[in-house]
Amino acid sequence: MSFITKTPENLAAVKERLELVLSCANVGMWDWNPQTNEVVFDDRWAEMLGLVPSELTQTLDDWSLRVHPNDLQSCFDDIADHIEGRSPTYANTHRMRHKNGSWVYILDQGRVTERDAKGRPIRFTGTHTDVTAIIESQRKATEALEMRDLFFAQISHDIRTPLHGILGAVSVLEAFDSDEQTHKLLSMVRKSSAKLARLIDDILDISKICAGGIEPKMDTTDILQTVRQSFDQHRALAHDKGLEFILTEQLSLPPYCETDDLRLSQILDNLISNAIKYTEQGRVNVIVEGFSNGISIQVKDTGLGIKDIKRAFENYSRETILNAKGSTGLGLGIVKMLSEVLGIELTVASTAGKGTCFTLLLTQLSDQQNVADLQARQSEIKGLQRVNSSQTCLLVDDDDVNIMVGQFLLEKYFDHVVVAKNGKEALELVGKDNSFDALFVDLNLPDMRGEQLVEAIQKIFLNPPKIICQSAEAEFSKMVSECGFDA
Repeated sequence: MSFITKTPENLAAVKERLELVLSCANVGMWDWNPQTNEVVFDDRWAEMLGLVPSELTQTLDDWSLRVHPNDLQSCFDDIADHIEGRSPTYANTHRMRHKNGSWVYILDQGRVTERDAKGRPIRFTGTHTDVTAIIESQRKATEALEMRDLFFAQISHDIRTPLHGILGAVSVLEAFDSDEQTHKLLSMVRKSSAKLARLIDDILDISKICAGGIEPKMDTTDILQTVRQSFDQHRALAHDKGLEFILTEQLSLPPYCETDDLRLSQILDNLISNAIKYTEQGRVNVIVEGFSNGISIQVKDTGLGIKDIKRAFENYSRETILNAKGSTGLGLGIVKMLSEVLGIELTVASTAGKGTCFTLLLTQLSDQQNVADLQARQSEIKGLQRVNSSQTCLLVDDDDVNIMVGQFLLEKYFDHVVVAKNGKEALELVGKDNSFDALFVDLNLPDMRGEQLVEAIQKIFLNPPKIICQSAEAEFSKMVSECGFDA
C-alpha cells in the first residue's frame, strides 16, 4: 500500500496510518498460509468475536470451528473458486459464534498474494468486517415489506369480500321476476356497488404501486380474448347512453403476448369506461391491430376530449377532479402506472370537444412453445363436459354471503351443491366421496390457503376432480360457464 504525501514517509508512519484506517473502519485482518494452515489474526479480528489474542491458536481452527455449520461449506467453495482462478477475489458473508454464544455476521474478503514455484498458494491475506447491523436492518426491512404486502392482501380481501357479496346478491335478486320500480332499485345498487368496487381497486393499487408492491404475473395471454371480455363488460353501459359501441379486429398474426392478463384488463376497463363516461353522443371504438413487432389496442371516442394532455395522467389533477362527471382523477394515473409495470407503451391524442384516442402497444410477443402450452390449457378447460346425468360440486368458502350467492349460481350448472366452510372439512368430504365433478375453492380459507388445499387433494387422489380457485375478484358465474359446465 502506498500513500501520496508531500514528503516521503518511513515504514512506521505508513503502518500507523494503516492502523488508523482499519480501526476507524472496524476491520480485522488475517494472513493465512494454506499449506501449513497457520494464520495470523490481529486484535480487531479477535475483538469482533469477544476474544483476546491469547485465546487464539493462530491456526485455521480459530476461524473454521466458529463458523456456523450451515455456512462453512459455502466458505470453502468460495475459497476454492478464488484459489483455482474462477473468481478474482474471495468474498463470503457468514455467521460466526461470538464468545457470549450469539451469532454475528462477518463479511470475509481476501485474495492470494503469494504462490510457490508450482503455483500453490502460500499466502492468502484478507479482512473481516462485522456486518451484523446491516444484515439485521435488511431483515427488518424485508419483514416490513412482507407485513406491508400482507396488509394490502388482507385489506383488499376484507373490503372486496362484502362488496362482491352485495354484487352477487343483487345478481341473484335480478334473476327473479320483479316490478319495474324494484328492478330500477336493484340496478342502482348494482351500478353503485360496481363504481365503489372500481374506486376501491384504484385506491388500493395506487397505494401498492407507490409502495413498490405490485409484481406483475407475466404469462402468455390471448390479447384478443382479453379485449373481448373487457368490451363485453361495457356493452350495457354504452347501450344505456345510446352510444355506438364498436370492436374492430385487424389481426393477421396470432394475438399472443407475454403480459399480466388481470392488469391488462384493469387498464382496458379504465380506458373504456372513461371513454363511455366522457362521450355524450357518437361512438366508442376499440381497435385491436397486429404488427410484425407487436399488437396495438386503441380506445377511441367522440367525447369531450382532454384540454391538457401533458397532465392527463397526473393523479388528482384539477381537470379530472373538477368536472361534471364527478371523477376522482385516479383512473388514468392507474393506467399509466400499470402500463409502466407491464412494459406497455402508452400514448394519447386528443382534441377538446372532438374526442380522444388512447393507444397501448404490446411488444413482448409470445414464442410458439408458450402459445402451444396456453392453447393446450384452453382446450382442456373447454373439454370439460358432463360425464353423467347428475353432477355434484363442492363449494369451499367461509363467508356466509359468498356461500348463499355461490349456491344459487352453481345450482344453474350442477344438480347438487355441497358446502364446506374450511379446508379440513373439505378434505373430509372429498375423502369420503370422490365423486365430485368439480371443486370451487376460495383462496382465503380460515385454516389454510386455497392452494394448500388443492395440493393436499392432488396428493390424495390419482385422478382428483376438477378444481377451480376463486377470490373476491372472480366473476363467479362467468368463470363457471367458461370451464365448460352448461346450465
